[in-house]
Amino acid sequence: MKTTGKAVTLIEEGGGIKGAVNFGVDNTSPDMFLDKTYPCHTVCSERQITHIENLCKLDKMVGKRFTFIALPLRIRKGTGSPLRAVAILPKGEPVEWDLDS
Repeated sequence: MKTTGKAVTLIEEGGGIKGAVNFGVDNTSPDMFLDKTYPCHTVCSERQITHIENLCKLDKMVGKRFTFIALPLRIRKGTGSPLRAVAILPKGEPVEWDLDS
């Protein structure tokens, strides 16, 4: 199954994540770049699920609890926006990456 198909299945079935209303990918899109029907975008839109593209260093967040904040630009009649992604870790949680890279 293509990655897009897996993403659509995950969204449709809830992926075992009860109450999830958002997901992020470390890629330019959750859809395959050759598929111009954008099935993952369509399924997200139908189910009012937000997704965030082009996140980086997600591997550093695996298994951690954190608060995620997305600060988008206000774009009139827009369906998307560049944003500042912020992860707030609990007090005392070590930061394990070089913020300058």
